[in-house]
Amino acid sequence: MAGRKPRRFTKAQIAKIDRWAKAQAKDGTIADALGVDRKVFKRQFTARCRQKRAEGKCEVLEAQYAAASNKAAAQNGSRVWWGKQHLEQTDREKIDLATNVKIDPPVIHLTAPPPAEEPDDAAPTEP
Repeated sequence: MAGRKPRRFTKAQIAKIDRWAKAQAKDGTIADALGVDRKVFKRQFTARCRQKRAEGKCEVLEAQYAAASNKAAAQNGSRVWWGKQHLEQTDREKIDLATNVKIDPPVIHLTAPPPAEEPDDAAPTEP
């Protein structure tokens, strides 16, 4: 015997897996929601979930582009938040170094060591 047969999933379960993966849910989260062992889920669905996550990111990119092209819909902050969370998008702040940043030169304080005591010419005396 070569081991157990792979677990069968219904079309409805596979549709949920696809939908959740597109929404960027992690494999462990999907497995837990379906009540499936995480190792079993990963063995059967890692490649499929990777593809669906990529499709989900592309769909959001398309929606962001469409929103950016449409001034009325451009005010939707949720698309910006989602892009930052899942598409590695960030805000860029323009900094003009000539006017915004003042760098003072370092100040170095030098102190001379205390003067050395001059040796006594007289020989030490014993009491």
